[in-house]
Amino acid sequence: MKLLSIIIVILLSVSFVSAETCFDNDEDGYLSDECGGTDCNDNNPNSWQVGVFWVDNDLDGYYLSGLTTAFDDGRISVCYGSEIPEYYIEETQGPDCDDNNNLLTTNCEIPEFSVIAAGLALIGALGTFVLIRKK
Repeated sequence: MKLLSIIIVILLSVSFVSAETCFDNDEDGYLSDECGGTDCNDNNPNSWQVGVFWVDNDLDGYYLSGLTTAFDDGRISVCYGSEIPEYYIEETQGPDCDDNNNLLTTNCEIPEFSVIAAGLALIGALGTFVLIRKK
């Protein structure tokens, strides 16, 4: 009986200590994941859950390709709160060849004739400006 009493006291002591050391640091109502909770950042009351998203820097619906991530499809784990953070998307239209320019998505090769046409248009605009200026 004495051995049983000692074991019960030890078990009560262990559960009391662990309950005492696990508390909500940021007081958002979620315990840290170390304590069996779901709070992925117990020092920030605005972040408590983990989601898996694609990065989309130019917000065009195409994800930043070329990232080395834990997921084969380029998604990353993000700790966030009630709303998905800016520049992260749940659904994507595919990889982005230039994620800093929302006008370029799947084809970043500029055809040669476009460069020539742009150059001629610029020269034409400058010529018009010079002609107007001389009058």
